[in-house]
Amino acid sequence: MKRYMNRYLRLRRMLKGLETYMPHTMDGFNKLYRHKANKGALSAKCKELIALSLAVSGGSTAAATMQLPDVIKSGASDQEIIETIEVAIMMGGTPALVAGSEVVDALSEFRAEREPDTLYAEPD
Repeated sequence: MKRYMNRYLRLRRMLKGLETYMPHTMDGFNKLYRHKANKGALSAKCKELIALSLAVSGGSTAAATMQLPDVIKSGASDQEIIETIEVAIMMGGTPALVAGSEVVDALSEFRAEREPDTLYAEPD
């Protein structure tokens, strides 16, 4: 069963649906989201790991699940992801521990995805 993939795709559809109700807000958010992948002083991978850390430390399993495919796409190793989660747990306590455990559980499912492009395709 693709538990995390299904959650990820459902969240993507929900966010896409918000564009109908709040197009200006979502347009601004999408621009910010795309900007994080741009290289600057920090590599795209570093930025993706920071975003994952913030999602986990905030205790948001949904945000962490949404972030994980971008982290994988950036080329982060499993060890880099695990260490990022460790720092997030240190800063975020029990809520981060729960969110971090979800990310670790989801990691193997997302890594096993045969067609990585399905992680980044537009939602139905």
